[in-house]
Amino acid sequence: MGGKSRLGEVRKCYHKIAKTKRAVKILNKDDMTARDKRRLEAELKLQQELDHPHILKLYEVYEDPAHTYIVQELCTGGELYDEVIHRQRFTEQ
Repeated sequence: MGGKSRLGEVRKCYHKIAKTKRAVKILNKDDMTARDKRRLEAELKLQQELDHPHILKLYEVYEDPAHTYIVQELCTGGELYDEVIHRQRFTEQ
């Protein structure tokens, strides 16, 4: 697992106490515009308030001067976009 974007990358990580695999999104602050930063703050605030089985779970957020680290539920199985293109439609189930 791993992915890169304009702002950063996603890596697998391991929570030693809970003994679970998670994903950490590492965002480079220097590559973020003021708009990117505002959108990230709004997304994180919303994600912290949500608790639903079909929405990615946000566990923790850490920051240092250069990066923001977002620890989330690990989802495997490929890209959702690719699956939508392949199936063309989904049932509600």
